[in-house]
Amino acid sequence: MTPIVLKWNPQIVVIHKGYANEVNSLTLKVEGLETIVKFVLKQQNPYLNEGDIEHMMSWVLGKENSVVTQGSSTSTHVPYLDQV
Repeated sequence: MTPIVLKWNPQIVVIHKGYANEVNSLTLKVEGLETIVKFVLKQQNPYLNEGDIEHMMSWVLGKENSVVTQGSSTSTHVPYLDQV
C-alpha cells in the first residue's frame, strides 16, 4: 500500500460513518411520518383496520417508485378503498 492510500482510509471511514448516521436519522424520520399518517388515517376513517391501512401505505409508497410519463397521473386514488 502506498502512503496516500493509508492516509485516505481513515477519511473514508469517517465519511462512511457520517453517511450511516444520516441514513439512520432519515429512517427514523420516515418511520415517524408513517406513524403520523397512519394515526390521522385511523382518526378520519375509524372503520379501517390495520390491514387496510398497511395496504394503502404500501400501494402509495410503491407508486412513488414508478416513473410518471407524459399523459400519466400521480393521483393517489386507491381503487381498493371504493370497495370498502
